[in-house]
Amino acid sequence: MRIILIILGFGILGLGFISGCGEGIPDDVIHSVDQPNYGSIDGYVYDYATANYNTGTYTGTSGATVMTSTKSAITDANGYYKLEGIPAGEIAVTVFKDNYYSTTLIANRSRMNFLISPQVVVFPLRKGTATITGTIEGLPVGATIYGRAVSSRKSSEWPDWSYNASTKTYTISNAPDEGEVYVTVYYNISGGTLYYTYGKVTANPGETKSLDLRFGTYTSLSGNVSVPSGYTVSRTISCSLYKGYQHRGYFTQISLLSTATTYEVLGLPPLSAGDYYLIYLTAQDSNGNQISKYFYNSTGGTQDLDLSSVPALNLTSPSPANNANLSGSLPAFAWNPVSGSNINYILAITETSPESKSIWGAFISGTSISFPSGITGSGTLVSGKTYAYTVLAISYSGAFNWADYPDLIMNPPSDLYGVFELRSAPRSFTF
Repeated sequence: MRIILIILGFGILGLGFISGCGEGIPDDVIHSVDQPNYGSIDGYVYDYATANYNTGTYTGTSGATVMTSTKSAITDANGYYKLEGIPAGEIAVTVFKDNYYSTTLIANRSRMNFLISPQVVVFPLRKGTATITGTIEGLPVGATIYGRAVSSRKSSEWPDWSYNASTKTYTISNAPDEGEVYVTVYYNISGGTLYYTYGKVTANPGETKSLDLRFGTYTSLSGNVSVPSGYTVSRTISCSLYKGYQHRGYFTQISLLSTATTYEVLGLPPLSAGDYYLIYLTAQDSNGNQISKYFYNSTGGTQDLDLSSVPALNLTSPSPANNANLSGSLPAFAWNPVSGSNINYILAITETSPESKSIWGAFISGTSISFPSGITGSGTLVSGKTYAYTVLAISYSGAFNWADYPDLIMNPPSDLYGVFELRSAPRSFTF
């Protein structure tokens, strides 16, 4: 998953600003610290744009500042830093770099790795230089057809797609050129159900590759929908195709709820080995708080969607108050805890005026944190500007530590399927 996001984020998982242990650091260098004083913290700062989900690795970024309340260091050409003279115990470490999303990680570790993202374009998708072409069989007369090619870091755009109905051939230009590429094609007739087919091919820079596709057998998903009292489910449910926690992008089927408590998704292609459907359900209460959960299905057929056991994130009196004017004082954030085990939190700040861009995120197990002093450049708060902040709670069944979390995203265990997320509606403040 990704968040996300994976996303996941989630969302995929989709959280591109997550702090991370991205390259599968060995156990002998990531360890809990029991000594009275372990002396130092070191690690790497990685750039999200270099993430390779096929190999589970990142590339370090130089020139980032890493700091605690009393110590600071600059990353070298490989993205490495080291902070000396650090006392034992849980400590907040912040990384910032001009035009990147600043991140604070609170943990009790001697190694902390970070993953930072560009501020304006959090999930940059780039075109490639490959061309993919082939035939399409099984397309009904009069259908409107579209297609797209994606890989872990690149994607074609809609104008790159063309289809010749007389020869039944398609062409996708500017396709990804970094190895495994997924091609997804769908059609609909008069605004009805979307029907998909997909396939994969390996493409390198400048190559033209052939991939024939066929529309044929389809499956469906349906089941019951349950949400807690006081929450209303969205009238649509998103169902996407994933493989190994990589979103095989833009395969999305939206299903209208047939009643208040049931849903049905039609037109899903059968799955290849290792693929699965990801169903995403969200519900909202009258105060704007949202709860959501991911459900995984590798067979089609029946899948109940149950949010009734997901605890609500209660932000009835968050700090700072909604629409507060801080008059230049750095904000201190606090919120009510979420019930349950292994609960951890993500706090995210976004600038809303004059443009929308991510500013800072914190990853903690507690329910309060202050904006770190000392952040400079584009990652800081600016007097007179308005910002929104959102709190997200997340949990899974294993022993949770933020210093391990992104490595779980890159190399997920099966019990990570138990992830849920609970979002608050964004609150605003003026600095």
